[in-house]
Amino acid sequence: MSKINIKVTLTTPLKTIDNTYKAIFHPELQQIVYLEDDKTKTTIELKNVKLRRENKELQIEYPFERQNVTQGIIKVKELNKKLLVNIKTIEVIQKNKNIEIEYKLEDEKYKYKLEVIE
Repeated sequence: MSKINIKVTLTTPLKTIDNTYKAIFHPELQQIVYLEDDKTKTTIELKNVKLRRENKELQIEYPFERQNVTQGIIKVKELNKKLLVNIKTIEVIQKNKNIEIEYKLEDEKYKYKLEVIE
């Protein structure tokens, strides 16, 4: 387990959000974990390429497979309901701990990019 600094860029159909965070890299699990400003815990799995986000209202899990459609889960905790969403992974570019994922969630295009700041 090592502490790292990261820059995360999320491009949505409406805007681009850039933030820097202190994160923890778990080499044995190939995971990077960080806490967003709104107290959302985010985990990115580098080996199986999966994004998890959790806060007090929602729990989200998006698995990514190159050129395939996968099922993501959005759980609304207060209602104890799960919503399944289709994720079409367009591209995954990975180099060491850096990762860039371009995907379509239903019919909206997104890009998630995580860069380690040395």
